[in-house]
Amino acid sequence: MKTTPEDVGLSGARLYKIDHLTQRYIDEGKLAGTITMVSRRGKIAHLEAQGKMDIEADKDMDDDTLFRIYSMTKPVTSTALMMLYEDGRFQLDDPVSRFYAPFRDLKVYDASGDHQPVQRQMTIRDLLTHTSGLTYGFMQATPVDRMYREQGVEQSGSLD
Repeated sequence: MKTTPEDVGLSGARLYKIDHLTQRYIDEGKLAGTITMVSRRGKIAHLEAQGKMDIEADKDMDDDTLFRIYSMTKPVTSTALMMLYEDGRFQLDDPVSRFYAPFRDLKVYDASGDHQPVQRQMTIRDLLTHTSGLTYGFMQATPVDRMYREQGVEQSGSLD
């Protein structure tokens, strides 16, 4: 069921900012197209399709375009974190080390391959925006990927 943003306590003007940002990414060639939806209290408050679903065929994006979605843990984890944020449990610029002590004394590689202390602590915001500097070991593209494999970072385990 569709409604207006204001009917469910949201700002239509603020939701428009999402459309503006995604359209900018489309215009800059960063994305071919997007679909954004915001629902609240079981009602769709915002639904917008922009850009192309197929650039070569000049097919517009529709709000019912089907996608193969990968890495669904990212939006689920992000949503859970933002629920905790709304409850005041943390701030986006809190250091990750506040919640996970092993991240307190991180070192990074410099251009020569030497370890250096980090210039600033990794934050929750860095994790949510994928700008933390963490990598996927399976890509095998950096010395850090090799270290991940050697240390068994990718292996399943328990935090207990």
